[in-house]
Amino acid sequence: MEPDYEFWPDGCSIRAVDDCGGGACEYCQRLLDELAEREAVAAGQEPATADGDASLAAFAAGQADD
Repeated sequence: MEPDYEFWPDGCSIRAVDDCGGGACEYCQRLLDELAEREAVAAGQEPATADGDASLAAFAAGQADD
């Protein structure tokens, strides 16, 4: 499965990252960290923006990358 996020490299599957050792290299670890953060936001577990705005409107406006 390939995550549907702009930061995720085209053609790179989660399995490929896991085969790397589950984030053994720095690049794969950054991918896993970013994926975990995005999934937490999507699940409503963390604010959508760095300043703590948890609104869906803020996330949709692209402020999540602040």
